[in-house]
Amino acid sequence: MEKLLDEDAEFERCNPKKYEQDRIAALEIDYSKNITKKNPDEHMLSRSFKRKLRKGFVPYWHRPLDFWIWKNYYDQLLEVFKMSYDSFGNVSVMLLARLKYLVRHLPRDLRMYESSIEICLIELYRARIITKSTLLQLLDLELAPAAREMIVQQIEQNMDIFIYENDLDTIIKNGQAFDSFILSVVGQRMLMNGLREIPEWGTSDGANFIVPSFLAQG
Repeated sequence: MEKLLDEDAEFERCNPKKYEQDRIAALEIDYSKNITKKNPDEHMLSRSFKRKLRKGFVPYWHRPLDFWIWKNYYDQLLEVFKMSYDSFGNVSVMLLARLKYLVRHLPRDLRMYESSIEICLIELYRARIITKSTLLQLLDLELAPAAREMIVQQIEQNMDIFIYENDLDTIIKNGQAFDSFILSVVGQRMLMNGLREIPEWGTSDGANFIVPSFLAQG
């Protein structure tokens, strides 16, 4: 984290005029802008990302994985979904305790994975399967059902997935059913070896986190 901040400070010191020009350009609102064109860890760093790096890790709140996600998705998650990824920041302690209890009663050879619905949607956008406007509509209560329908239809067309009409109706009307569908798409990509590679340090705590890639269909 300190290395990224030092590099950004050096970039500003060596070429302050260009740095300020880039800063002004980054602040301009452009709804047609490709949100995946630049990774958050590419200079210059956004102000919000630098604030996140300065805060650093919070004990019992973050994992090494979080830093990898911040480097690759922080700005996009904030811009589209108005959120930041924090492993345990938005998870109920009771829910974690319940999950831990359930895991004890599952077969020992069962391997569990975790993923992020929002990150999957960003990857679908990166692969031009869905549009930015559709992503933004998911946050609107009135437009969300139509956006979910559009996303499911685009996934069907691009990934050779068939969905029964009754199931489609449930996915469109029920946000939790939609989330489950998106996670099933992540699982399909895993089975087809269509995952992004996460460095070893990102999973050093044993996290089985998976991120799909749709750029090369497996």
